[in-house]
Amino acid sequence: MKPVNMIADGVEANMALTAPGCGDLPVLRSHDAFGTPQMVSRWRLSFFERIKVLLFGDMWLGVITAESQPPVYLTVDNPVFIAFRKPMIVRQT
Repeated sequence: MKPVNMIADGVEANMALTAPGCGDLPVLRSHDAFGTPQMVSRWRLSFFERIKVLLFGDMWLGVITAESQPPVYLTVDNPVFIAFRKPMIVRQT
């Protein structure tokens, strides 16, 4: 899995996050549908990774931090254009 500079069709990353010992991570700094600031990165799965996701349906998110868990999310919907859609309301049970 590798990060992609083109975040969405016609939308390129507008900054790069860097950390010692890591490559640059191209991100788009923007806001979500509710106006909350966010940074979005896009990742391209290899052919083998796509097969694994298709067969098993699992994906893991690992965040390396010595402090607390920052708010993160995974999605298959393009978050750059989600502001044009009606916001989804999630009810907790």
